Amino acid sequence: MNARTEQYPHKTGEYVSYKNNGICKIVDIVTKEFAGMDPKTYYEMQAVFDQGNVLYIPVDADDLVQEMRHVLSAEEIGDVIAKSEQYQDLWIDDGKARAVQYEEILEEGDRSRILWVIKTLSIHRKQAEEKKKKLYAADAKILASAEKIIKEEFAFVLGIDREQVIPYIIDQLQDMGYAAG
Repeated sequence: MNARTEQYPHKTGEYVSYKNNGICKIVDIVTKEFAGMDPKTYYEMQAVFDQGNVLYIPVDADDLVQEMRHVLSAEEIGDVIAKSEQYQDLWIDDGKARAVQYEEILEEGDRSRILWVIKTLSIHRKQAEEKKKKLYAADAKILASAEKIIKEEFAFVLGIDREQVIPYIIDQLQDMGYAAG
């Protein structure tokens, strides 16, 4: 890393959670020219769980850089799990309004609210299955995105398999005295 890269908020070697791409490692800060455009400086990021996925995020694109969130610590994960129980199951009957609100929650990146979305949609998926129905496609898409965000970050931080994350969360909630949803 050269002296010029010291000015950027994220550093080479840092891990970040980036939108729906999951956990990424910043492998370099490089100046590149893409498709005949003027050269720009980018964060070069490698997805942790999809090694073939390399992202280039312009360091001066504030809206995109703000989407590069710090990776939680194990202690923060415990706090997120506990805080997620503050939210009530406020199901929105209107599917379009529900999709808009839940997409906003994913965009905001508050992991406790994302856990709330997972819990809410999982409960409604189970209820639909009992009636031999499925979740609406928009709900299923949001649930998959929310689960990816949470499973990848928690698995990475806790050093467990992604499929162990939901059982881990349920165990933590039970240890905290909350009933599993």
